[in-house]
Amino acid sequence: MTYIECKDFTKYFFKNYKSPKVLAEIGYFILTILIFIIVGIVVGLLLNYSWWTAIPIVLFIFFMFYMSMVWIEWKFVK
Repeated sequence: MTYIECKDFTKYFFKNYKSPKVLAEIGYFILTILIFIIVGIVVGLLLNYSWWTAIPIVLFIFFMFYMSMVWIEWKFVK
């Protein structure tokens, strides 16, 4: 998220913070942050177990990044 997008979102949030749609989006955002934290913990545990798991982890992270960019482009079309 760029600075301008973040600024636009905060304006939108503070204008419509009682809306169920905005609350759902904030819930999804918090859920996404929690998922990232859990994935980070799992990656740390796997790397602690063996450095040979680093290659599949990095490939998985690249794949998930690519899929998230595709999803964002699909969901938030301008």
